[in-house]
Amino acid sequence: MDQTHVEFIRDVLPRGRTLYHYYRDHYAVYLLRKWMGDQPVCVRELKRSRVAPFLNKSCLRPLLSQAGDGHLYPQQLEQLWPENTRAYRLSLGVWPELDEDCDLNWHQVTRKGRNLVLQLNMNAGHKRELARRIPEWRGVARSFCHPVAGGDELTLAWSRIDLDLERGEALIEEIQSDWVRDVRSCTNQRYRQDYREWNAYQQSTFQLERKIWPEIILSATLWFLIEELGMQTVFFHRYETGTKLKRIPFSPPPRSLYTQLPEQFGFRLTHNGPGFIRDSMDRRQLRLFCDPETRWYVMQI
Repeated sequence: MDQTHVEFIRDVLPRGRTLYHYYRDHYAVYLLRKWMGDQPVCVRELKRSRVAPFLNKSCLRPLLSQAGDGHLYPQQLEQLWPENTRAYRLSLGVWPELDEDCDLNWHQVTRKGRNLVLQLNMNAGHKRELARRIPEWRGVARSFCHPVAGGDELTLAWSRIDLDLERGEALIEEIQSDWVRDVRSCTNQRYRQDYREWNAYQQSTFQLERKIWPEIILSATLWFLIEELGMQTVFFHRYETGTKLKRIPFSPPPRSLYTQLPEQFGFRLTHNGPGFIRDSMDRRQLRLFCDPETRWYVMQI
């Protein structure tokens, strides 16, 4: 995206706190609800559909077992609110910063321009509990050269997004959690006076997020793209495609984030990548784009 589009999106979205609530496997409930539409659906039909893998989630099994007339109703999914639901705060950033020139190699963007950054931040209660255990946590939470929210926010994870509002297409360039990495590092540094406190935090207050942060940030990103921006087609980099198009020769990201995670969410592989990326490619990138081995994950809403 160019700077004008980034500023337009940031200007039209609500200012202040945007809360996002999540419980484990909530993505399956959300995507199932989008697939169903506004009408009840026969459970037998669900079991034969592409959303069938979602039906095995623990949060959905009770609903299916209680379907007396053999149908699942949209209202049942909307009213599902487990006790372990947690609140996060969403904020928006931009990558690279508006006062920086875009360097394709350094910033690892597929096309020259800006990415919108969705930042998933911990709530105030989590930060209070962390401060009680480790008063100096802010010194660890600083992440240089990465688009975390900063200030008083504690960013659990973030996603980088390129999109085209007119086409209704979006590409999730990257997801990452600096905080999970930093907490793990602190627990492994035995010379730190507070490493036991960090380990206790990781095993208690932070136990859920450190295990399923990819699920949470990808779910939040889909919700944001669909509900706030009205995207109809969402692409996600396949591991091999992303490392080529974003020019990542060394220290590539974890393979599971760009294979197992999108497959878990029901993304499907396609050779037909984002049209807005294809139309802005230079010749070298276009050859990669047209290579039959270049494939993407895609979700049609």
